[in-house]
Amino acid sequence: MATRMIEIRGAKELIEKLKKLGIKNPAWLICKEATQEIVENMKARVPVWQGNLQKSIFAKPTKEGYEIEMNFYGRMVEEGHKISPSLARHPLLQAWARERYGAEEGMEWIAKVSRVGATAWPQPFIRPSVDEVTANLDNISISVLGKTIKEVGL
Repeated sequence: MATRMIEIRGAKELIEKLKKLGIKNPAWLICKEATQEIVENMKARVPVWQGNLQKSIFAKPTKEGYEIEMNFYGRMVEEGHKISPSLARHPLLQAWARERYGAEEGMEWIAKVSRVGATAWPQPFIRPSVDEVTANLDNISISVLGKTIKEVGL
């Protein structure tokens, strides 16, 4: 879990005023905004075939903050993986190969993979998204706190 410290002058007074107005934890708002930006970045960077992985990426609140979830194969896309000969018979892989290489060449690719296997190389989209947002966390914090202060009229 990533931890980042930001020093804000007058933070204690600001937090007390926000608590009086019903906003208990401004850090939660910052966490929510940063997580949403990570989700948007991931959706923009993910390699798209049919869009199922892209559509599956979402954030949900937990007791500790927010958690990002997606289809199980998001990690395989991020890290790369072996395609076993038995996987070559999967209808989705065959459909992808026909679409990518054309009907005839796609089936040739499938035949080759079913004999010797293949490697799906990594296509990172998670780590770059997280890195970009954490590098910009100071600006996100200032933006969220500024919006909150305007909303409550401080």
